[in-house]
Amino acid sequence: MPEAAHWPCAAVGAARKGRLVRIIDLSALPSREIDDFGSAGFRIAGVGHLRQAQIALLTLAPGGSVGRHPAVGDQLLVPLRGSATVSGSDDAPAPLLGGAAVLWTDGEEHETRAAQEGLVALVVEGVLDPAPGLRSTVDEVGRESSEAGN
Repeated sequence: MPEAAHWPCAAVGAARKGRLVRIIDLSALPSREIDDFGSAGFRIAGVGHLRQAQIALLTLAPGGSVGRHPAVGDQLLVPLRGSATVSGSDDAPAPLLGGAAVLWTDGEEHETRAAQEGLVALVVEGVLDPAPGLRSTVDEVGRESSEAGN
């Protein structure tokens, strides 16, 4: 069985190839506070880039929020700790709990409000080609959004 190693953020790039599982301490990532769009208690830390995508760590203080704004590219929000209420183009609030994720499409207005325990989540932004199991959900949401706009 491979040996596990815990790496601070800065050490990841210097990790040697081998039989180690590299566990990244996400709390060590440099972050910055965001107050755009009326956001409050919101910090973001870059995690890396994929081709045509970026990954970030979002941190919302208890009761904090990411104000309503349009998505720049497709955006997937995956909670790691805590929970939130999210909304999309219809402005209808929906709970976001562990074991689920929310997907907003390019240009879709959306908002996130952390619950009392706060929220730590991964955000993946870019061009999403949904996996087969997700395609029907994405199509359904897209169809509902376009029908609502008619």
